[in-house]
Amino acid sequence: MKTHLSILLFIALIQVGIAQEQVKEHTITVRQSESGITDSSNYELLIIDPGFESWLISEAKPMGYHSQSYFENWNRQYVAEWNNRYSAGQNMDVIESYVDYNYTTNYGLEVNYKLYNYFIYAEKKYNLQLLNRVGN
Repeated sequence: MKTHLSILLFIALIQVGIAQEQVKEHTITVRQSESGITDSSNYELLIIDPGFESWLISEAKPMGYHSQSYFENWNRQYVAEWNNRYSAGQNMDVIESYVDYNYTTNYGLEVNYKLYNYFIYAEKKYNLQLLNRVGN
């Protein structure tokens, strides 16, 4: 009887732990790679959103279409709006995480490209207007 009770308690604790650690569906994380070197090639962007990678490959303009400074300029604006909405609790069905993006850090072209395109993707997929972009 003690063994059965211990097993049931163990299973219950595991289920509680799993429920508490559920991954959010719309997470954006910019982080330094494991190497510890701080040049632009050592940053990575982690986006958890079903469908983004396939959208990026099939629908986004190629990485070289715009310059890194173009992406950085738009990312400053997008990140500011995203984080404002996150702080205000708006659009919580999509905006589930704060984006820690330092405007003075050189994240490189690839990170800025993917981050910019995630905002475009989120606007289209979730019908979410983050910025008023006339003509785009």
